[in-house]
Amino acid sequence: MKTPGGFTLVETMIVTLIAVVIGAAVLTSLMVGRTTFIFSDASALVQQEARRAFDNTVRELRESATMSCGEAATTASCTNDRVNFQIVRGYDAATQTLQLGSEASNGEFVHYIITGAGTNAQLVRCRSAAATTATASFGDFSGCRVLANYVNGGPSTFSWDSPGNVVTVTLEVEYRHPILPTGSRRTGVLTSRVRLRNVAS
Repeated sequence: MKTPGGFTLVETMIVTLIAVVIGAAVLTSLMVGRTTFIFSDASALVQQEARRAFDNTVRELRESATMSCGEAATTASCTNDRVNFQIVRGYDAATQTLQLGSEASNGEFVHYIITGAGTNAQLVRCRSAAATTATASFGDFSGCRVLANYVNGGPSTFSWDSPGNVVTVTLEVEYRHPILPTGSRRTGVLTSRVRLRNVAS
């Protein structure tokens, strides 16, 4: 008589275990690949946005003609989450003076502000009629636009050295996504010391 064909219980369990191990390895590989892809792609976008905002900030600060730091608009050296300045709009031959203001009109001030708490901060550029406009409400500003998101508000600062006419800009961005192991990853710190060309010593 022939023995009926088929797998024994032990053989079935061994095959099932091998299949589970292979499936877990494939699933882990796919999840790691997905996490790496999402982080690499989004991190590149965040870094590009931060670099573009940083370069624009540095370029505009270099051409500024007045400078103050924070809401008090003090001319003393300080480190703050905000700088206020005016740019040179032209030259008045009749009075032999520079015309200062924003890109929109004479007399206006431009503000670079790191607003928000912790890693939820943004780098914002605004305009107002006075250097001392408070940041409590952006309704007092005009022409506000967000230059960079995912800014880490702690280490990101503007340091104004009045005697040396130098502004140090420090910007740190952080990419956040729920699938990342810690929920977020820092993408580096951008720092530049800008010597102001048009501010009188």
